Amino acid sequence: METKELNRQEYQLRINKVTDYIHNNIDQPLSLQKMAGIACFSPFHFHRVFTFLTGETPTDYIKRTRIEKAALLLKQDKELSATEVARLCGFSSLSLLSRNFRQYFNVTIREFRSHT
Repeated sequence: METKELNRQEYQLRINKVTDYIHNNIDQPLSLQKMAGIACFSPFHFHRVFTFLTGETPTDYIKRTRIEKAALLLKQDKELSATEVARLCGFSSLSLLSRNFRQYFNVTIREFRSHT
């Protein structure tokens, strides 16, 4: 195998460790420093590699993952309040979840819940 291909595979494994970390800790604050450390990259290099391999910046990836988890929780558990969903998905407030949810799905949380 070519050195370039081996490097790409190694980088992909490192980024996969970070995405696993993100999914397992989505309700916590996720810093660039911490994620870069998990991947054994400098923050600058981590950002470049992550963006190249995933097609999203780390911030966009985290935001999308949080919104998608919120949608799943809203759909699965009608008893959970939107505020509790926001907390479980790592949003600092209900208003932040609401704004991001509407931007991503083009419906409000209430509209989403009434259609699922």
